[in-house]
Amino acid sequence: MIESLLTEKVQLGFDIATSATIIGALVSWGWESRRRAQKEQQIGINERARATSLDKVQEILSEFESSFSKLVLAGTKFETPVDRRVKSTDSGLDFSRLSSRIEASDEFLQENIARLEEFREWVDIFYESIQKRRYSLIPVLDSLSDGREFLEAFLKDIEEISQLHNKLGSGWIGLLNEFNSVHLMAKELQKNCQEEGFINALIENEDYRRKAFALILDADYCNWVRSFAPNEDKEEFVRLVTANQYDENMKLMFTTYVNFSGNIIEKPSELYAQILYMASSEVQSARIECKDVLIKLSALSHKLLANDQNRPLSAIVTEYESDKFFGKNSFIR
Repeated sequence: MIESLLTEKVQLGFDIATSATIIGALVSWGWESRRRAQKEQQIGINERARATSLDKVQEILSEFESSFSKLVLAGTKFETPVDRRVKSTDSGLDFSRLSSRIEASDEFLQENIARLEEFREWVDIFYESIQKRRYSLIPVLDSLSDGREFLEAFLKDIEEISQLHNKLGSGWIGLLNEFNSVHLMAKELQKNCQEEGFINALIENEDYRRKAFALILDADYCNWVRSFAPNEDKEEFVRLVTANQYDENMKLMFTTYVNFSGNIIEKPSELYAQILYMASSEVQSARIECKDVLIKLSALSHKLLANDQNRPLSAIVTEYESDKFFGKNSFIR
């Protein structure tokens, strides 16, 4: 009987231990299953979020590509007839062909002013599209592990496009229109004045002086107007005008005014040519900045498609900017 009781106790202990093991295994399996399900659910959520982000980026990229294509077309229409008539020589830029074309046809000048305005309008459309879409783009960029640095560069591009847009409008287009107005006034005054002593009469004319000084003292035009200041005073001229302190050295301002007036009579077409060529350089800079936005979005698309955490977004951007892919500085499109 004692043996029977012992046997029953051993059996009972064994059953209890077995039950505890089974229960422990079941609990462990339950927790593991739950953890795995949560992980799979999270992966599913992440994948869906990545797919949604990718769709959004590609939709925006397609929209920007369309605007950029029209922007490039408008820019090329302005750049080509200007740049191909300017030749680089050992002594500097030769504007003779471009100035001859301007002198031969006022229509050529007016057409290119209109083309420059058209390009600025497309930059404006591109810029406004970016501003509208940044509410969709910034959260995507900010969610990436290395997106913060990319985001800062992207926002810097947007700011540079804004500045270039303003420089085209209030800068080069404004300068062309104001210079044209001053030049037409000088021509009109010249008709009513004898050739001898005309430059003195022009300089002393109050209406002309007011118009000319408004152009000369405008900080937006400094990069061009500085060429009329004496060589040793060019930097001083820029400093005073940009700081709105030109009254500190009115002798320098008057000397610049006299040089400007002499050139507007002797070679106005070359002055128009200089402005058009400098505006063309600005058009190129604006085009490159807009293209840089597209390159960055293309790199972002790649990052979301590949889902590769080991390859930094900045490395993709650098590779895409090279001539191997999009040629940021060498290809027009």
